[in-house]
Amino acid sequence: MKKVILMAACLFTLTTVIKAQEASTTKVTAGGKGKHDKKLTPEQRAQKSVDQLNIVVTLTEDQKPKVYDLALTRAKNVDVVREKYKGQPDKKEIAKTEIKAIHQTYRQGVKAILTPEQLAKEKAHKAAKGNTGKNLTEETDTAD
Repeated sequence: MKKVILMAACLFTLTTVIKAQEASTTKVTAGGKGKHDKKLTPEQRAQKSVDQLNIVVTLTEDQKPKVYDLALTRAKNVDVVREKYKGQPDKKEIAKTEIKAIHQTYRQGVKAILTPEQLAKEKAHKAAKGNTGKNLTEETDTAD
């Protein structure tokens, strides 16, 4: 009887650990940010950007494809820059500068699409988050 209980406890522990590992892997590849997004395609990253912005500012049906196009262009251009400087640690600052310019172009394009009310919502959202991220009205941003 003791063996049966011990086996059941081991099996339960093992399945719990496996589920926890699967859950953490899913979070890293699907909901992560930064370096983990490399596993997503440019199209997935663009859609993720649209979805996140939509949650904050409630995009109209006309705005969604426009923002998606800008986000897709940004994601593809960032990938090109990363590939261009891959394996060249001495060119890291050049790559950062180029990526920063790509982000600025994206932000300017989105700012042109959003209404003043939506821009205010986005700015308030970033302030509420403790300004850990950059908003569309700021001039600097981190890499995609």
